[in-house]
Amino acid sequence: MIKLLTYLGTFVIIVLCELGDKTQLATLIYASNHPQEKWQVFGAAALALVSCVALEVTVGLALGRFIGPALINRITGWVFLAIGLYTAANLVLQRRRRLSGAAPARASPTANASGAQVRPRPALPAEADPEP
Repeated sequence: MIKLLTYLGTFVIIVLCELGDKTQLATLIYASNHPQEKWQVFGAAALALVSCVALEVTVGLALGRFIGPALINRITGWVFLAIGLYTAANLVLQRRRRLSGAAPARASPTANASGAQVRPRPALPAEADPEP
């Protein structure tokens, strides 16, 4: 019974965590661009997921032997907390820049996508604007 609960718990947690993640979205986009190859996309995505999980289980078992599951849980918690705080701080800084009217550091009104400087276009005369 415990083996079944472990299996079901792992299954439910993985399904919930994988909903809407980047891998799922990438697979969705790839499948929509290649509908005639849906089974190849399914097979490749399934093989990739199984490979990643095999690596995760192997690393988890090795770490569990050396540092124990409780420490792994603490380290993982701190890493997720640090990532969350970093993301939140970046969002706050971006919002402050936007509200203060400061242009983002990467954007330049006279640079194109490759970063080359371009001359701004002159404004059209008022009489050239078409009426709606």
